[in-house]
Order: sequence, then structure tokens, then C-alpha cells
Amino acid sequence: MGNRYEASLDGISAIRIPKPKTKAEEEQLICTFLSGLRKLFSEENNWTFLQPLMLSLEYCGTVF
Repeated sequence: MGNRYEASLDGISAIRIPKPKTKAEEEQLICTFLSGLRKLFSEENNWTFLQPLMLSLEYCGTVF
């Protein structure tokens, strides 16, 4: 994998996120990730899977 992909948390990258080359690219990657999370937890964007997702998170002990 080398230095082309970001895997800084544990050295494993399952989805091969390219390493940002600049601070601006890093900020864009973070904004895109957060936008995806907002959609995941939005009833409007994820109405079919939101309840099972929330129940799974609750079951796992994660509190929002």
C-alpha cells in the first residue's frame, strides 16, 4: 500500500482513501466524510435504514 493511501489509525485501509496532498485536500475530504455522516443519520436521506441503524447503535452501547 505504501504512502499513497491513508491508514493512520491502525495501519489498515479497507477502502483505500487517497492521502491528501495539501491541507485544502484534507479539509475537503473531512467535509465530504461529515456530509456523508449527516446523510446517514438523516431521515430524509436514509429513511429505509435509519431505524435499524439507530437500533444497532443503541444495542452496541453507542449513545448519540
